[in-house]
Amino acid sequence: MARFCVAVVEREKIIDDTASVQQGDILIGLLFSGVHSNVYSLIRKIFSREDLLKDFHGYSLYEALLKSTRLYNDIVHRLLERFTIHGLAHITGGWILENIPRIILEGLYALIDVLKIPVQPVFELIQSIGKIPQEEMCGPFNMGIGMVVVVSPEDRNGVFQYMRSLGEKFFVIGSIEKGPEKISFKKMMYYLKTIIKNFIFLWLVILLSEVLFAQRSAFLLQDQNGRLLTEKGDIQILHSLCSIFKIPIALYGL
Repeated sequence: MARFCVAVVEREKIIDDTASVQQGDILIGLLFSGVHSNVYSLIRKIFSREDLLKDFHGYSLYEALLKSTRLYNDIVHRLLERFTIHGLAHITGGWILENIPRIILEGLYALIDVLKIPVQPVFELIQSIGKIPQEEMCGPFNMGIGMVVVVSPEDRNGVFQYMRSLGEKFFVIGSIEKGPEKISFKKMMYYLKTIIKNFIFLWLVILLSEVLFAQRSAFLLQDQNGRLLTEKGDIQILHSLCSIFKIPIALYGL
């Protein structure tokens, strides 16, 4: 048994993605239900009959593989009623690599954070058993994202709150930026820089707390014992500054 979805839209309600998508827009990925119909011929070659009867996360493996393909008409219709949606990309064969660029004007590109895209266990199993290259997994299998919704930064929080109220699982997978390429992926250096920045921020917080504590100690000592102990408090502040800045400065010098 096969099924499909046909939609009708009023002309004035058509989303002209390429005219609406703007720099700074947020890309929200919606999860799909599992394996879609265009990969079953490959799945039959990977798993034996015995494999399909094995337990998989509380289900037989064949039950997990036969989950119905999700249709997004309900959530998309609800979003369109309440928010200004700048773009929609149905992620079919070709993954986000081929489908998102179709809704972007020249001069803009989608910056994708692949670490934000969840990989469902069933795809990890298929890749492991079938020894399928990552590039092919991201093609016909899509790797977990079935629809991408593009919204403005101003609508971001409202859209998030509304989808959470519906129990919708979604992920911010990227943003629209200015540049010549149509799509780009955050490189490992980006994540390394983010870690270093967060580390330095943590050290600065520690520094501030150390300095405030040292200053408070100095003032208390001055009230009780005079200038001599205040100087010790000053020395404590300098010691905190030197010791805490030592590592962040070294990291910036790399």
